Amino acid sequence: MKAAMLFSAVALMVLPIFVTARVRARLKFSRSLVALGAASFVLSQVVHVPLLVKLQPGLLRPFWLAAAVLGLLAGLCEELTRYLALRALKKTDVADGVGFGLGHGGVEAFLLGLVIFLALVFRLPVASPTLSSVALQAQLPGWVPQAVLPVAERAMVLTLHVAFTLLVQQSVRARRLRWLALAVLAHGLVDAAVLYLFVNVGPLSAEAALGLATLTAVPIIQHFLAHRDPPQG
Repeated sequence: MKAAMLFSAVALMVLPIFVTARVRARLKFSRSLVALGAASFVLSQVVHVPLLVKLQPGLLRPFWLAAAVLGLLAGLCEELTRYLALRALKKTDVADGVGFGLGHGGVEAFLLGLVIFLALVFRLPVASPTLSSVALQAQLPGWVPQAVLPVAERAMVLTLHVAFTLLVQQSVRARRLRWLALAVLAHGLVDAAVLYLFVNVGPLSAEAALGLATLTAVPIIQHFLAHRDPPQG
């Protein structure tokens, strides 16, 4: 188990760096956009975490209501932070949006990997904060599934973050808040559905829902890239 978790920890830290480098080689966005996207995630949690502590929406019943409120809070905090940052930066090129989204979702994956790695190094009690790892051990025994599934989960979440960012960026570009509302609702719906299924049906169904959401996100990203303004100069 520890070997699998160590692999996952290192892979979670390497994943966003590798993906960002590969995508940046094609789209040529600035490293500063990635850093700003990462900063936006941290800032969103400065608001999100105290709200969770204060409101304790996880205690609501029935549980579908708790899942809906938790999902909506995540969507509001993260997408509003993205919107304010992109509006202030006046970054409307799709490539910049992709870089920003990779930074936002990438730092989350990196920090999850770092937490697991430090817990293993210092022999602290470790419970991986990904959906798939601990909960799926009984259903999918073996080193490879336990090591790979958390990384696959974060890759899907990273893709979703890019899609959500492009929706928010469209709101800035078109000066239409309906795109921001769509991003908030989409983010909230995905989080709520995954959480509800995880608790009430099982981890495999939650991962399947996450995979379905990712399949929806890919054409959104492709659409915005296909309609990208030609580079100036």
